[in-house]
Amino acid sequence: AFVEAAAAEACQAVAKKYPALFKQQDRTAYVEQFLTRLANPLLKDSVYRGGRHIERKLQKGERFLGPTRLYLESFHDVPQYLAKGIAGAFYFQAPDENGSVYQQDQEFQERLHTEGVENVLQAVCGISPEEEPGKTIIDEFNKGMTNFLTENLNVTLNNVSSG
Repeated sequence: AFVEAAAAEACQAVAKKYPALFKQQDRTAYVEQFLTRLANPLLKDSVYRGGRHIERKLQKGERFLGPTRLYLESFHDVPQYLAKGIAGAFYFQAPDENGSVYQQDQEFQERLHTEGVENVLQAVCGISPEEEPGKTIIDEFNKGMTNFLTENLNVTLNNVSSG
């Protein structure tokens, strides 16, 4: 439900900006196709491979930030599920099949602990922690994401580590 809601927010933003190209039925089909690809075991796309190098994926214009900025620009509101996804991404540290965490993700976590989430949000994502969507992302991060994976993505730590 969480991933579907975040994908729907991204689709809403694209549809608002390009209404002639992305009609309602196209959005529904796109989200369904996206979720089908995620669940396809033949793709062998582990959580580790899909999420590693989180710092790059949190940069402006990338997977989370592009749709988030477009949504904010289109609706003058914060996409709640995308913001929660960004906050959750700050916690990402999935091990590979050998039990090792990607070196850049370890470095990102060290930077996060050293500089603090507000500074990393500004430096990596280009988002001010004092404006939206930064305030919402920081709020979600500070709530603590201990149950983020199990409640929102229905993934256990065993599933994540077995990738």
